[in-house]
Amino acid sequence: MQIAWLFLFLNFFTLFLGMFRTEVTPSPSIQQLSFGQKVFSIGSCFANSMGQRLKDHKFDTLSNPFGILFNTHAIRQALVTSIQATTFPERLYGHHEERHFHYWTHSECNAPSKAALHNALTTRVHNTQKYLKEANWVLLTLGTSWVYRYKKTGDLVANCHKVPNNQFEKTLLSPEQNQQELHALIESLLSINPNCKIVLTVSPVRHIKDTLVLNNVSKASLLYAVHEIDKQFEAVQYFPSYELLLDDLRDYRFFADDMLHPSNKAEEYIWNKFIQTYVSEQDRALMAEWYKIRQGLQHRPFQIKSNAYDKFITNLSIKLKHFEGIVDISSELEEIEQIRIKINE
Repeated sequence: MQIAWLFLFLNFFTLFLGMFRTEVTPSPSIQQLSFGQKVFSIGSCFANSMGQRLKDHKFDTLSNPFGILFNTHAIRQALVTSIQATTFPERLYGHHEERHFHYWTHSECNAPSKAALHNALTTRVHNTQKYLKEANWVLLTLGTSWVYRYKKTGDLVANCHKVPNNQFEKTLLSPEQNQQELHALIESLLSINPNCKIVLTVSPVRHIKDTLVLNNVSKASLLYAVHEIDKQFEAVQYFPSYELLLDDLRDYRFFADDMLHPSNKAEEYIWNKFIQTYVSEQDRALMAEWYKIRQGLQHRPFQIKSNAYDKFITNLSIKLKHFEGIVDISSELEEIEQIRIKINE
């Protein structure tokens, strides 16, 4: 009798909790992302996070070749430059604190000389164009509608590179301007790769320096623009990263210590929703098997020269070869070879 009452209480408690949460469950995509396909990810720091998770699960991924880009204008500039194989404007090279940079890229793209930076950017443009021509999917993560105009040239920049604020004018892109930027970008992408699928998402990371009120205005502008673009292009799909954190999880325990970025647990939750939306059940099983192999390669035994570890590595090698012909396993085979050398030393 007591057990029956306990089950009744647990069922009631679960129902009670459900009344205070709205779960966001995207519908499975008709077009599926297959294990090992090419995925190009660009945009905010959330694009890096998702790109790295795809890479860890053995998808062929290129993320943010020009560093983190927060707004639609910066993303369009970088990708259209790459698609057209042109060069970054000479007028926007800069120099600050002994490093050379370009205002169309993130500060991580820097070099000790202008010539070195120019060569590096030319290589990145070439590699990006080549990858975009072959990419199966393009993931665009938009961070903000706020942009900075460089007063000296009148250009909108991707990053201020710690140059004094008085050299820039801050302005907000309207929903219509964001929509125009995305429309031009997507047309350019489809012109060189008509078969690629494009996923648009708005980063859930909050930009507190704009104040919470203006951060919400900024995100609203992006969300409206994405909504309109989603209706205009068959190749475009929207994935609700923003809503998953702000409406579904909706709790500060799912934020990092800065209370602005999603925590690792939140990123894992959004990642699982992403693969449930875009990856088939069969390929999700392959991803799970690959994750076990990856964990095995990271395992470090107390005694490397033991029979048990030698057997463990042999079994891992057998499991790894099941993926031969599905994905590139050359680096993992090399890693196992290096482990065997240490075992036999």
